[in-house]
Amino acid sequence: MSVIDDFENGNAAWKVYKRLHAENQTRELYIFHTNNEEVKVIVAPFRYRYMPLISIE
Repeated sequence: MSVIDDFENGNAAWKVYKRLHAENQTRELYIFHTNNEEVKVIVAPFRYRYMPLISIE
């Protein structure tokens, strides 16, 4: 996992998320709030594909 960018507000982050997702829909993208010290991404089975579940503590 790597950081793509940082943003001053959530709207700017969502705008870039939508653009990147449109360019490559198979790429997994996450938006995390930096107030959280620890980020956990849990991958759980969802029907026939895997769906990431995000837990932020």
